[in-house]
Amino acid sequence: MCYLLDTLPVCQDFNRQLCNRLTCKFVHLQEGCGVEVREMRVTVCRDAARGQCSRRQCKFYHIPIALPPASHMQTCANP
Repeated sequence: MCYLLDTLPVCQDFNRQLCNRLTCKFVHLQEGCGVEVREMRVTVCRDAARGQCSRRQCKFYHIPIALPPASHMQTCANP
């Protein structure tokens, strides 16, 4: 059985344009992408995890299917 975490930590280095990790374990978000951040954490969208999120501007984090290297990672996981 697979369990989904409720929240994930945001990469503080990315926010300061200092993250150079190829496989960063923290969330990379671009300012203004609409994902709500509380105490440097984002809430995972459970609907998106099931492939069923229909929100146009979802305030929850959509976990990428596959993580590319950090230098090529989308800065906001919402479509």
